[in-house]
Amino acid sequence: VSVNPHTLQSQTQPSCYAVGDCADAISPRHRTASQAAWTGFHAIRNSVVPWILRVGSRSVHPCVPRVIYTDPELACVGLTHSECDAAYGNDGYDSVLLYEDGSDRADMERTARKTSLSFLELRAKKGGGRVLGLTCCGPAAAELANSVGIAITNQLTARDIARSVHSYPSYGYLLHRVALSMALSDIWGLLEACGPVGTFLARIGRRMQALGGIFAKLLGAVRFDGRVGRSS
Repeated sequence: VSVNPHTLQSQTQPSCYAVGDCADAISPRHRTASQAAWTGFHAIRNSVVPWILRVGSRSVHPCVPRVIYTDPELACVGLTHSECDAAYGNDGYDSVLLYEDGSDRADMERTARKTSLSFLELRAKKGGGRVLGLTCCGPAAAELANSVGIAITNQLTARDIARSVHSYPSYGYLLHRVALSMALSDIWGLLEACGPVGTFLARIGRRMQALGGIFAKLLGAVRFDGRVGRSS
């Protein structure tokens, strides 16, 4: 059913609403039971609540975990590698991959399961560190995807995850290790780890670095235009 993505109303029958798999506003990969429940609630809300109270609210959730409940579980949430490449370019985001094998939790359960199959990969925007996506495989992959989905929805950064203490040796501790690796991967992250003053200086440094990148692109564009003008 063709619907308005903001209201879930039918394009041909405004008095009717469509939710779940039958609504074309929901992408095929997000057609899950949880998305159906989300859109079902919002369709009912949209039919009775005045529009002024709904301004800024999304009827279709943009971040739904995709999980395959095999053994071990395989999960993904947020942007994939190819989507990050398309949106930010190869140099516009960071990606860290970590295998569970060799961790204390893997050593504890080595005889009970194949720990060599478990891994976690986190993707975050370069500079700001905003979490973009996660791909993971393991006995608690769905739960990790849920946690990262919260981070994506609330626009949290890898540094926010790194600052949250995780229980040890839980399955989620692997996520903490990856986030910590991202948070401390540059001088600004190391400054932030020093305390409030370091955090203030790091924010200024990141903004200056971002401005420098913008000026460099503009200068490169001007030089390119000059070469094209001379050659023509």
